[in-house]
Amino acid sequence: GDLNLEMKLKNFQVDVDLKGECKILFIDFCPDFSGDISMSALDLHADILAETVNGQPKVTVVGVNVDIKGLDLDINGILGWLFDWLIDFIVDIFAEDIEELFEDQVGDLAGDLVLNLFEALALEASFEMDPFIGEGDSITLALKSDFASISFVEEGGMVGLKANIITDKKIAFDPLGSIGRAFCLQEGELPFNPDMSADFGLIMHDDLLNQALFSLWWGGLFEFEAGSELLGGNLDQIPIPGVTDATVKATFFTPPIITSCNPADQPKIQIGDIFLEVELDIGGLPLNAGIFISVEAEADIGSTTDPETGEAQFGVSIGALTKSVHEIVSITPGWESLIPVIEELIGEDLIASLVNGLGGEALGGIPIPSIDLSSLDPSIAPGTMLDLTIDVVERTLGNTAAYGTMGQ
Repeated sequence: GDLNLEMKLKNFQVDVDLKGECKILFIDFCPDFSGDISMSALDLHADILAETVNGQPKVTVVGVNVDIKGLDLDINGILGWLFDWLIDFIVDIFAEDIEELFEDQVGDLAGDLVLNLFEALALEASFEMDPFIGEGDSITLALKSDFASISFVEEGGMVGLKANIITDKKIAFDPLGSIGRAFCLQEGELPFNPDMSADFGLIMHDDLLNQALFSLWWGGLFEFEAGSELLGGNLDQIPIPGVTDATVKATFFTPPIITSCNPADQPKIQIGDIFLEVELDIGGLPLNAGIFISVEAEADIGSTTDPETGEAQFGVSIGALTKSVHEIVSITPGWESLIPVIEELIGEDLIASLVNGLGGEALGGIPIPSIDLSSLDPSIAPGTMLDLTIDVVERTLGNTAAYGTMGQ
């Protein structure tokens, strides 16, 4: 239920200056003298209790016990030659005072060190995301986390974080919020038991990824305008004679979601109600078509690397398309004969370009923290980082778990 701290200092030595005062008729008959205190060993034991209070970690150090061995006080000069035998006789009287001093000071320092370590685990970052397809404004996502739980068992400790990803609203819709996994609508779910044998593990629930996707949608990143590249490339590749201009405007009525609620427990990305407004100029005559599309594709959730910073992060990449449905809900009167051609465009080019565009880079880049050890203790050289190397990524019960090793 707690952390046990054991510290040993060997061959400890410190210089001392002692001021002697014994005045008689304003005359000081006691000289000042100097020397050093040494000890062969100092053993410290303490228990560190950790909990969360109002979303923040709280650390308490209890049961601090210090044991000094081989304490020796040496006085310099002739005073030392005269009085060392007496000092050696009474020096153990001061051992208890020195032990209490260490108990007060080291106990506080140990508590601050562990508290700083916990605080370094909190996720807090902001990053910009550009439109995945076509032109549009970039958005800034803010990732913030608070502490939900801290617990210790014999195998190790677990820190639970509750995270939120937010951005400014730029859509016209008023949804209830990001979707939750909700046990795949089953009556309860088996508890997730992480592998505690690894040096470290980072476990992220699908709900956090869906918050990221929701925020991308909330910020308007899935409302974009593109040209002929979304219809297969050059205008002369569109199977309609005489097309001189093409524009595709997209509006996602709902956010993309990540789900593994299927018999194979395979993560998939689902996007429902994509509305596309296709505008074609055919020999100076306009053709407008309104199309609704819903798609599903395989998704791979794992560790990726930020191309700009090189930092490790959790990310989602889109794989093969598994389902797609579409419906042409409107078309300019007089162009109904082109519906089969537009159907062909949608099935072969437009949906493929849409999915490839969304999967061109990782979605939901959640940073994996590196710990700056110099922030924990001023004696550590600035920039000394504790990096987390991911060795294996597993999927279990809607969780992505990354296990690995720590190195400097």
